[in-house]
Amino acid sequence: MTPKIKIDHVISLGYNCEVSFRIRDYFGVLNSVIYSWAYIENRDDLLKSLYNPEKLAASDKELLPWGMFRSKEYGITFHPKYSQKELFRADGSENTEVVQMAKEEMVSRYTYLAKKLNGFFQDADHTTLYVCKLYPWVTDEAENINFIKALYQTLSDVCIANNFVLCIVMQENNMTKAYQALQQSNLLIRTVKAFATDDNTEHGGDIAGWNSIFDEFDFNGKADAKTITIADKIKIRLKKILRKN
Repeated sequence: MTPKIKIDHVISLGYNCEVSFRIRDYFGVLNSVIYSWAYIENRDDLLKSLYNPEKLAASDKELLPWGMFRSKEYGITFHPKYSQKELFRADGSENTEVVQMAKEEMVSRYTYLAKKLNGFFQDADHTTLYVCKLYPWVTDEAENINFIKALYQTLSDVCIANNFVLCIVMQENNMTKAYQALQQSNLLIRTVKAFATDDNTEHGGDIAGWNSIFDEFDFNGKADAKTITIADKIKIRLKKILRKN
């Protein structure tokens, strides 16, 4: 029987919320960082932003029609604490006052989550598992392999003690021997039958497949409860401000 890999933290590097839902549901806890609930449209921007996540948090963001905000510098999209109905007026125009409040809140919240991620990078005493989904629509093997190698190298650069494990998850129909050949003690390539669709990331996809992947790890960590508490308090305070206006 293969020994389980000991880890202290589990972090999602996207590309969307499915990874965070699967981590939360399997381990019962979630350490949220700046990428946990983001949508990463451009994985080259993920690589670039990992060197300075606080810059990503502070970057100017534009409101999208469906109520999320996209960084103008990075192809990464974030959820605000405001609903689409609150961000737009009845005629479809932006509620500029609320949009500005949303931007300010996001800078504060995502700066906190970026600093938290940097804390994991600097933690020389614990092992962190980073989980990243491979885009299913990119089928070029060489392109995907180059990304995996680049992501592994980036984590090697930013994690001061190199005490990390990178797990790349891809759809099994795309798996080849070339991907398998990339594997080493702290670089794993795993598969699920299918990813969830973007509109059903919480409950869709091959959940059993994800659970089978996480069965390989001996988890000895816990979530930072303050993350949830702070987020909830901010949400309550902002709703009060909205009601007054």
